Amino acid sequence: MELTLEKQINCPVSSVYKAFTDAAVLSQWFTSNAKVDLRVGGRYSNDDNDEGKYLEIQPNKLVKFTWDNKNYCPGTEVSVFFNGGDKTTDVTLIHHNLATEKHVNSMKSGWTWALANVKLYLEEGKKIGYEEWLKTISNEQLAMNN
Repeated sequence: MELTLEKQINCPVSSVYKAFTDAAVLSQWFTSNAKVDLRVGGRYSNDDNDEGKYLEIQPNKLVKFTWDNKNYCPGTEVSVFFNGGDKTTDVTLIHHNLATEKHVNSMKSGWTWALANVKLYLEEGKKIGYEEWLKTISNEQLAMNN
């Protein structure tokens, strides 16, 4: 099973790509203590137990990696596509090889927050934690945010 989410971010594609691939920026909006070896075969990790290996990298276009967080759908893959220019970027995130509908729904919540948070961070310089974000969004809104 696959999960596909999209988000438009009012920011240059180079800034959005950097937000997903630069350890210092990732540590600001997504996690803490991000480590990134951005090359095919290179590894990433962070304090949330997210880890994996980069499978494909096309600067400002695509980053594809394994998702090996032992607590959340290990052994899956994530592709993040970036389509934009100097002012706006469309991000398409696809989480591949999810085993069950429960896994799809679990990852949907986390990735929907991540895309909302990176947008907030890049456009306004703010961020919202996952738990705080959950309090502000209903299940109906989550379903519509697909």
